[in-house]
Amino acid sequence: MGRAELGRPVAVVSAQVIDPQGRPIPRVQVQLGDREAVTDSQGEFVLPQKQAELLFRHPDYFPRSIDPELRRGIAIPVGDPSCERLIVVLFPGGRVTGMAVDP
Repeated sequence: MGRAELGRPVAVVSAQVIDPQGRPIPRVQVQLGDREAVTDSQGEFVLPQKQAELLFRHPDYFPRSIDPELRRGIAIPVGDPSCERLIVVLFPGGRVTGMAVDP
C-alpha cells in the first residue's frame, strides 16, 4: 500500500479511529510529526510513515498518543511492508450530566 507523494513512493500509516462500540469517529485531528490529517466519515486517515508519536484529538473524547515503538505492536499486518494499518479506539471524555454527589 505504498502511496505516491510528489511522484515518488512513500511508506504510509493507515488507520481507522473507532469508539468503544466499534463505530467510526469522523473529524478526529491526527498528528504524526510535522504532518496532520482529519479522519473522514469512516474514521479513516492516511499519513506518510514517520518515526514520531501519533497524536489523536477530538473534543468529545480523551486524547490519545501512540509511541512509534508501540505502534508496531498494535499494527495489523498487511502484505505490503511499506504500510502500517492501525485501529485506534478513543474513549469518551468524562462528562457528568445531572447531579453528582461526592461524600
